[in-house]
Amino acid sequence: MKTGILYTLMAGFSFAVMGIFIKELSGKIPDSELLFARFFVSLLIIIPIILKSNNFKLKVKMPMILILRCTVAFLAIAFYFYSLKYVRLINVVLLTNTAPIFVPLVIFVIMRRKTSKKLLLAIFFSFIGITIIIKPTSNIFVNPSIILALISGIFAAMSIVLLKIFLIFNRNRFLGALFYYFLFSSIISGICMLFDWITPNLHQVLILLCIGISGALYQFLMILALKYISSKLESSMMFSSVVFAGLLGWLIYNITPTIITIMGIAITISGAILIIILSSKEGKKKLVNSA
Repeated sequence: MKTGILYTLMAGFSFAVMGIFIKELSGKIPDSELLFARFFVSLLIIIPIILKSNNFKLKVKMPMILILRCTVAFLAIAFYFYSLKYVRLINVVLLTNTAPIFVPLVIFVIMRRKTSKKLLLAIFFSFIGITIIIKPTSNIFVNPSIILALISGIFAAMSIVLLKIFLIFNRNRFLGALFYYFLFSSIISGICMLFDWITPNLHQVLILLCIGISGALYQFLMILALKYISSKLESSMMFSSVVFAGLLGWLIYNITPTIITIMGIAITISGAILIIILSSKEGKKKLVNSA
């Protein structure tokens, strides 16, 4: 269990570090190039793993679900990258990690599965925290980047649900899901990159590589952690990335979160963890009732 927690903390740190590297190049290098670096490096890393694997198959069941999952996951990351140009790292990381809050709502929309009153109250509690962070005023329409960060979290929730559906029909083939996600995202970002290419200097190339490596580390550490701990605990522990983002923002940019922001973060994380716990309990009850 300790190993799983360590992997998750390392994944959270990698996610926050990736945000720092993205911020470093935001406005200097087009988003399409940043996205391509993020996914193409991961693709290069996963190909040797696939070649050594005996379980990998190119053919998959439910290909449309896989394409839809790749699309919403790509958009989640694209909105995350864009938001980092204009919004503080700690706020973007938190809003992108609100996926657990939206998962029950996405499940209701896709599967028409009812949500309990306790779960709805926990979701409402989380939205109070999100509202405190977003501070909805007329300025949102002038700079909607913080809303895009929240939409990133919604798309991430959709991606989680679609991935679960895909894995059910494909016998938990994580490797196949990752390969097609990295391939799809590399192609889409690569095509976009052709239209607004800016040749990076050596320093920028190194940072692009760091974006790709830190992104790949985050993805693979998350999968490794699931071998030792439950997805419920992993989802809760991933909020450590918000803490790491706050510390890195303070150390590198000398930005200290306000008391109101910290309060909003605390409420949002508490609500999200409560949602994860309640969702897990509801899932167990349904399994018992169906047995």
